[in-house]
Amino acid sequence: MAPCLVCRSKTFRRTPTEFCGSEPHAHINPYRNTFEVVSSPRRINPRWMRYSTASPPAVVAACLSDLPSATSGRIVIVVDASVLAVALGDDASDGRLARERLADETLAAPELIDLEVVSVWRRQVAAKRMPARRAASAVADLTNLPLRRSSHQPLLHRVWELQHVLTAYDAAYVALAEALDIVLVTADARLSRASGTHCEIEVVSAISDC
Repeated sequence: MAPCLVCRSKTFRRTPTEFCGSEPHAHINPYRNTFEVVSSPRRINPRWMRYSTASPPAVVAACLSDLPSATSGRIVIVVDASVLAVALGDDASDGRLARERLADETLAAPELIDLEVVSVWRRQVAAKRMPARRAASAVADLTNLPLRRSSHQPLLHRVWELQHVLTAYDAAYVALAEALDIVLVTADARLSRASGTHCEIEVVSAISDC
């Protein structure tokens, strides 16, 4: 089994698992969305149709067809920046807890997660809470992470519906978890308390929200 680049990172000192995949990852253009717009025989989660004022876009259908099914034995979760920034950028106990929670799972997120995570590290470097060299290493790990990134454009209608209870950034994670009917993992307890959400939200409470 070929270890993925994340497992070779010093933040992921663990034996390669199914999370890494059994075959070497093909080169992926970092500027291209990993979800190709294709026709899908799989049915869109009906919740999305109830909560959105627009028809489910083709990109969401592509997300559903691309992600492993429940019968594949692979767990799929939506992860937000509060957990991923810690998993890739923290070498202490918080980072270990975040990595343990994400291990062996297939991760999905809106593509804006990259900017949010890098923004977290930028603030930490500016506050001298993270060495610049360590942050650069984390950025490289993020670039090569086998994270399934979804365009946030098809989520905009649902994001707007949540405007009174969540920021647009937080709502994007909720909207994707709702559309895929999977759990959202976060370190932000406020997300779990927001009214009007229709997905399971798991708070990793032991991790300090960055």
